[in-house]
Order: sequence, then C-alpha cells, then structure tokens
Amino acid sequence: MHEGHDHEHDHGHCHTHTHGDHTHTHEHSHAVMENASEPVKKAVIMLDYMYSHNTDHTEELAGMAAKMRELGQVEAAELMEQAVAAYNEGNAKIHDALHKIEG
Repeated sequence: MHEGHDHEHDHGHCHTHTHGDHTHTHEHSHAVMENASEPVKKAVIMLDYMYSHNTDHTEELAGMAAKMRELGQVEAAELMEQAVAAYNEGNAKIHDALHKIEG
C-alpha cells in the first residue's frame, strides 16, 4: 500500500551515460520488481542511486579535466580523463547489474 492505495506503480526513468566518445540514454522501469524480496528491492534502490550519483561525479570530473587541459596541465588532464574512462566503465557495470536484477 502506498499513500492510501494498494497498486503497483511503474516508476520508470531514464539514465544518460557516456561510453567513450558517445552519450546515450537508457530508460528502465522497476515495475518488474513487484515479486522481488525486500533485500533485492533495497539493493536496486541503492544501485540506482549510486549509478546516478556516480554519473554526476563522472561528468564533473570530465569538466575538471577539460579545464586542466585548458590551463596547460596536460599530464594531470590525461590522468583525470583516464579516471573518467574507468568511472564510465564502472557505471556501465552498475547499469548492467540493475538490468540483470530487474530482468
């Protein structure tokens, strides 16, 4: 039951992320989770939050790397760009894990 009514809601939403040199959006829904156990539901909520949170920080780091490059800090920018690539890879794995759990 949720706020006076006892039916499931499709809390679908989109995620935008970058893979290498392109950005794309994936839409997914947690509606298929209605039969999942509470620990699985909680894990999905946390993974979803972590994915979104990490993606935001990855974008911030990419912006910082670009700024360092503009300021002539090329070696630092390259290291930060490598970190962005690693973060993107990790974020993609979190995203894939969400899809595996959700079915």
